[in-house]
Amino acid sequence: DFSASQATGYRSASQATGDNSAAQATGHQSASQATGDFSASQATGYRSASQATGNQALASVNGNFSSASVSGVGAVACALGYNCKARGTIGSWLVIAERGEWNGEAYSIKTLKAVRVDGEKIKADTDYILVGGVFKEATK
Repeated sequence: DFSASQATGYRSASQATGDNSAAQATGHQSASQATGDFSASQATGYRSASQATGNQALASVNGNFSSASVSGVGAVACALGYNCKARGTIGSWLVIAERGEWNGEAYSIKTLKAVRVDGEKIKADTDYILVGGVFKEATK
């Protein structure tokens, strides 16, 4: 199954289901979900959410205050926007950017780090942010 899905606009939603699926949502408070091994999900926009399920799946967000979530061995959750958070299951990876203050054009990247969810230092199914270059559990 080679699914693809795209939604564009304010509060858009997108979902693709099946092996090798891809989903993308663009817009304020958008949501994107992809299910299947090697699937990819991306959400762009303020307070967006991206979720990917499957081994080696990818979920990424780059809108401010957004969240990325993955489940599956070798899956990667990328939270690259200002004040973004990421979560994953054991065996997945979190990639989080820590951004500085607004400089008139963008929130510049201060630090970018990756960590494996091991269930001990980095808990499964827990939201993380990067603060001072250190992974911290996110609060609501």
